[in-house]
Amino acid sequence: MQVRSHKNFMMIKNKMWEALYKIKLPCNQRRVWDYIYRQTEGWGGGMKEISTYKIAKDLRILGSTVRAIIRALIKKRMIIVKGKDKGIQTDFNLWKVGQEKPNKEVGQEKPNSRLKKVHLVGQEKPLIKETLKEKKKDRGLSASLREEKLKEFKKGLKMMKEAIGKVPDKKEKKAGD
Repeated sequence: MQVRSHKNFMMIKNKMWEALYKIKLPCNQRRVWDYIYRQTEGWGGGMKEISTYKIAKDLRILGSTVRAIIRALIKKRMIIVKGKDKGIQTDFNLWKVGQEKPNKEVGQEKPNSRLKKVHLVGQEKPLIKETLKEKKKDRGLSASLREEKLKEFKKGLKMMKEAIGKVPDKKEKKAGD
């Protein structure tokens, strides 16, 4: 890419600029890309030795973050790195930005994340929390156990009513004082 050098500004091709603002890049990736562009193409040259330390220092970003960002930009084919030399991939049609996974094609089935496991006899699907609850609801209590529970409930209710009847009202107590 030919860049005419000017005294106080750098030029960028319109097509590259349009490709750049149409993509979604995280903020720091864009800052590092801009920095590398300014140091290489902005000076009218190609690849140039730029240390990650210098990038981190100038942009006030951690060095480890700069290295991770450079790896991400290489993966997206937005920059080229050969040894210590870094440069911009000027053919923006090669940039891999946005969705890294291929789009779902028509007729393509979703991958089944569940493995086929052996279940109990007569069981169609694996027992998960919801199906266990449904099984408990279906079975319920046996008739004799249900009668026992009902008797205990009625006995407890009767005892509670008696206890409430023995406790004097709080209003009557306050009026007598």
